Amino acid sequence: MSEDRDASAGVEYPLLNVEEAIKMYKHLLKPSPNFGTDVYADDYKSEGIVLIEDESTQSKGLPIRFDCYALILRLKGKSKRSVDQYHCTIEPRSLQLINPGSLFSFEDISKSAKTFVLLFDKKFIIEDNLSRHTLDSLLSLHQLYRENVQLDGSLYAQVLDIFEQINAEFRIKSSGYQNLIKMYINQLLYLLQREKEKLHKDNDITQAEQLCSSYLSLIEEHFEEKKKVYEYAALLDITPNHLSETVHQTLGNSALTYIHKRILKEMEFLLCHSTLSIKQIASKLNIDTASQLGRFFKQHKGMTPKVFRCKHQVNLLFEDNSK
Repeated sequence: MSEDRDASAGVEYPLLNVEEAIKMYKHLLKPSPNFGTDVYADDYKSEGIVLIEDESTQSKGLPIRFDCYALILRLKGKSKRSVDQYHCTIEPRSLQLINPGSLFSFEDISKSAKTFVLLFDKKFIIEDNLSRHTLDSLLSLHQLYRENVQLDGSLYAQVLDIFEQINAEFRIKSSGYQNLIKMYINQLLYLLQREKEKLHKDNDITQAEQLCSSYLSLIEEHFEEKKKVYEYAALLDITPNHLSETVHQTLGNSALTYIHKRILKEMEFLLCHSTLSIKQIASKLNIDTASQLGRFFKQHKGMTPKVFRCKHQVNLLFEDNSK
C-alpha cells in the first residue's frame, strides 16, 4: 500500500450533527421566523433537535454527510435531491427521511420554495422513546427504502398538522415537551413507513427496474474500486450490453453516467470536507494519478479540483452567518 493510500485511509470525514448542520445552512434561514426555531436568537440552543423553515430559492447545497436524521417536508416548489447514488426531483407535498451517514445534496429549481426540515440527533430519538428493538426495526426500514413519498391530500394535511404541533411545542416549551416531540416524530416515521410499504407492495416492479435498482446499489457499494460497466455486469451475472441497454431504457442515461455521478459526488465531498491532497483523493478513489482525476473532474464540472476546493471550502469555513 502506498504512503498516499495510508494517509487517506486514516482520515475520518466529518459527519455533521444538528448544530454543525445549522451552521452550514444558517445563511439560507431568516431571523425571527414565523415557523420553527430562530437560529439567530441569542438564547438559541439546539439540544439535539431543530425545526427550521427554509424559503430560500435557487439555492444549492454541496454534498455533505449528516450524523443526524432529517425529516424533510416540501410544501412549495421543486427541488433536485441526491441521497448517495439516488437522484430524484422533489415535488410539493413530499416527505423524506435522510438517514445518518448518507451523502446528501440538493438544488432548488423553482422561483418560489418552502420546506420544513426537522433535524434530530440519533441520541435524541433513542433516549426515553420506543423500545430499542421497535425503534431499530422502524429505522431499518427507512434505511432500506430511502426514497421520498408523495402524500395525498388528507395525509399531507395530517403530516402538516404534526409539524405544526412540533412547532407549537418548540415555542411553548412546557414540561415534557421533548417527550411529546419524540411522540410526534414516531408518528411521522410510522406514517412514512406505511406509505413506503404500500408503495413497494402496490407497484409491480419489472425485472428491468429490479436490475437497475441492484445496479445502483452495487455502485454505492463498489464505486471506489470499480469504474467500468462490465465489472458490475459481472457482479450481476449478465452481459455488459444487456446491463447498458436496460439502464438506458429504464433510467434514461447510460450505465456509465451513474458510475461517474457517484464518483463526482465523492470527489466534491472530499474536496470540501477533508484535508486530503488531490493526489491522496485520487489514491482513495483508485484513480491512477492526480492529473487523471483533474481531467475527469474538469470535464464534468468545468473547473479544476483546486479551483473547486478554493471556491467552496473557503465558503464553508468562513461563511458570513450574519446575513
